[in-house]
Amino acid sequence: MKFKILVVLAVLISFQACKTTQPFLAEGAAEALANHTRVAILPFKVSFDDNYKRLNARSNANNWREQERVAGLDMQKTAFLNLSKRAEKKHLGITVQDFITTNKTLEREGIRFSQLATMNKDQLARILMVDAVLWGESTMEWGMTSRNGMKSSLSLYDGSSNFPLWVQSDFQTISNRMDSPQYLATRTVDQLIRSLPYNPRQN
Repeated sequence: MKFKILVVLAVLISFQACKTTQPFLAEGAAEALANHTRVAILPFKVSFDDNYKRLNARSNANNWREQERVAGLDMQKTAFLNLSKRAEKKHLGITVQDFITTNKTLEREGIRFSQLATMNKDQLARILMVDAVLWGESTMEWGMTSRNGMKSSLSLYDGSSNFPLWVQSDFQTISNRMDSPQYLATRTVDQLIRSLPYNPRQN
């Protein structure tokens, strides 16, 4: 009986470790998606909530800002590698712009990563010369309940509109002390990229 209880608990924990909500898909999205040939992934906006920061009081505000910036770049790179591989394997008919090219273009245009959240995404698509952009946001949360982990969302914007075609949210729970932010970020990016609404195209 004790063994059965442990098995049930293990299954429940694994189920809670990854909670992905139903995605939002805009009306007419399928037609727009079919016309995408080149997609850029922007650096993610990453933040650590105040409770999580208190766990490491030795880090000051400047250190946290740098950690958030680097984490956003890491998630962008991971998303690029995952989507590039998936696009080729699944014959999605899209090319994913290299993240280095994306970031160099943003730098050349004088666009700071901190500005990306408030900039029109259709404007960014034109600047990057792509048909669509992917914008991700992620927060490392540490609450007083069991909801400790990484909350993330990924939005896909068509180059002709500042309204998202598709939005997917995900929450990765910290299930043990070895679950670092880097590990959770890799897991959530993989989950979100798999959820993208691009379908295989006929040759």
